[in-house]
Amino acid sequence: MDHELKQAPAGRYTLRYLDVGAGTPVVLIHGLAGDYTAWLAQIEVLRKTHRVIAFD
Repeated sequence: MDHELKQAPAGRYTLRYLDVGAGTPVVLIHGLAGDYTAWLAQIEVLRKTHRVIAFD
């Protein structure tokens, strides 16, 4: 799977996120001290039929 993260400015901060697939969007938000890699298995399946956005 391609893990190229995109970036979006948010005030003084920069949000990094993974954006893959096409279709109805699904947003995955990890718990405290996590990152997008917590969702890799789900992303691989969902990206086939959905646009998946997962925050880093």
